[in-house]
Amino acid sequence: MLTKDTASGFAPFKPKLRSSKKAQAMTQPILMYWLQALFLTLTTTSAIAADLDPLSELDDTVQQGQHYLAAEQWGDDHQLRVLQSGTQQHALILQKGRSDQAQIEQYGQQNQIKLSQDGVENLILALQSGAGNQINSVQRGGFNQSEITQQGDNNLAGIDQVGSFNTAFIEQIGSGLESHVSQFGDSLSVSVRQFN
Repeated sequence: MLTKDTASGFAPFKPKLRSSKKAQAMTQPILMYWLQALFLTLTTTSAIAADLDPLSELDDTVQQGQHYLAAEQWGDDHQLRVLQSGTQQHALILQKGRSDQAQIEQYGQQNQIKLSQDGVENLILALQSGAGNQINSVQRGGFNQSEITQQGDNNLAGIDQVGSFNTAFIEQIGSGLESHVSQFGDSLSVSVRQFN
């Protein structure tokens, strides 16, 4: 029975507490969703700038196994997609400026990627498959593109781009391969393929 509050003239709100199985079934998926989102946030961002919201900045992050991912984004409209599968993959990403994009895929074990983007609409694509591979890539300027693919073990690849509208491609298939590309200027293009 509802009684009116004499001060306001409205009946006080008394929510009905449901203990039925139907009510529990309705709330359980919502609770599981938030717990999974919290777990994903805690496990996929081992280190991230304290003033950033990882769910709004990291577009897509998937980790299967025990890995390390540190991502820091400053500026607007950056996109970052990371997939880590296998064991002990490491990825360090810094994006500054506006509308930079990075897509990383790591398969195997103990592969390392260090990426730094500072500018406008730079793009990095990196794929590692194997063990002990390393990628280092730096982009400064605008509209630069780099793509690095490593298949095998203990390969080292690096791309430094300073300027605008530069493109660089490195493909390594084998083991113990090493390549480093430096581009300083505008509209430069290079392609490196290594096999053994």
